[in-house]
Amino acid sequence: GSGLDDPNSSSTFATITGDLSITANFTAKSATDLSLILTSLPSAGGIALGAGSYTPGTSVNINAVPSTGYDFNGWSGGGVADSNSQSTSILLTTDHNLTAMFSVKKHSLTTLSHGGGSTSGDGFFNYGSSVSISASPSAGYVFSRWNGSGITNPSLSNTTVTLTADSNLTAVFSPKVYSVFVQSTEGGAAIGSGNYGYGTVVDINATPLNGYYFSNWSGAVFSDQNLSNAKITVLSDLNLTSVFSPILHTLTLDANPGGSVRGGGSYSYGSSVSISATPDSGFIFNRWSDDTLADPSSPNTNLIIAKDSNLTAIFSPIEFTLTLNASIGGSVTGSGIYSFGSTASIRATPDSDYAFKGWIGGNLAEQNNSSVTFQLFSDNNLTAIFEKISTSTLSQAEDLGASWFASWFGTFYETDTNWCYHTDLGWIFLSFDSSGGAWIWKENLGWLWTDPTRYKDLFLWSESKSDWIYLDLSSSDGPLIYDYASGTWTQL
Repeated sequence: GSGLDDPNSSSTFATITGDLSITANFTAKSATDLSLILTSLPSAGGIALGAGSYTPGTSVNINAVPSTGYDFNGWSGGGVADSNSQSTSILLTTDHNLTAMFSVKKHSLTTLSHGGGSTSGDGFFNYGSSVSISASPSAGYVFSRWNGSGITNPSLSNTTVTLTADSNLTAVFSPKVYSVFVQSTEGGAAIGSGNYGYGTVVDINATPLNGYYFSNWSGAVFSDQNLSNAKITVLSDLNLTSVFSPILHTLTLDANPGGSVRGGGSYSYGSSVSISATPDSGFIFNRWSDDTLADPSSPNTNLIIAKDSNLTAIFSPIEFTLTLNASIGGSVTGSGIYSFGSTASIRATPDSDYAFKGWIGGNLAEQNNSSVTFQLFSDNNLTAIFEKISTSTLSQAEDLGASWFASWFGTFYETDTNWCYHTDLGWIFLSFDSSGGAWIWKENLGWLWTDPTRYKDLFLWSESKSDWIYLDLSSSDGPLIYDYASGTWTQL
């Protein structure tokens, strides 16, 4: 019939695609032919192809075909070219009886878990075996299904699998779903409510309204209980409440030197607080340091509490004017604007040939001192009085009476001005300097200078000639002047 793999073999396979009629044909064996008998062990394990009668010396091809679920293990009976090969040959020199050896296939079964749980049923089993498998969820999880082939009922945690190949089966577990309900007390709002799987880390957030602060969460114990933005791990149904409390703000009032303040303390959000600043004697209130106040330039004003605040009252010392004047004969320093109680230093400096006599116009403790330091508590107008020093005084001359004096410069008559009549030089304008010398103005000669050392030898320095001149007082013709620059004598 048709559909046979090997119609010449006593053992073969037929492919069934419809009704099939197969007839085995037998012929009488020749007396000289040899028999090759092939069997299978176990018979269900497969078939052996190639049996029949053959002329002696024939090399016959034999083939062992295992049934589904079986493996070929080898040939027994001897004479086979390769006893371990499914397809091999045998050289017939005598009758042979060969057996194809088969064994049932062994398959591995491995069970795995995905999510939270454990499995059992692993091992090695014969082909076609029905093996029991089991899935056990961990705390907080439920069994969902088995993934893999050959499972009798994948939706049952305890079921069976028929093994026809090595198998890896996975038990899928899903987290249990719990309800988290988040609410808040007066003073704010909270978010984070929902349904979450077991072990899920959930963000919960509490937001206070103006004037309130977040205090804590109530309804469960967890590590971030005092944080407004917290994380919780869901292990059961939860009912959480965010607790808010009114804010108390601190108002701190400070004062710069020169005054005091009132109104500082702790106040609730939105309160209207009166604050005041009082200057000390000698000071005036300037302003508050915070320009957002209703009236920062007023010492008495109001503040709406919206946060912690630190305000400073700024005071300024009252300023006074110190006016200094000088009479003829000197100058003064120290005039200006001074703060209340500050220290002023004043100085009176006499001109050449003048002396300081005292201060007038104020209530100074040291009115006769040219340099005075005192504190100002009011406006002051002071005048330094200077007095002309007489020529005789400057030269430390001896008083001869009737305004005549004798000194290292000779004998002279002193007037109320710097003009003097000198017994040798006549009328001169005389001014003593700080070095102890004297400047002399003489008509026709201009300015001359000398001092006790030079004048003792009758030498004078001429400013106009830029040279020394010599004074001869012994001449019978009257005083003579010798000009070293021109080498000439002239009458004084």
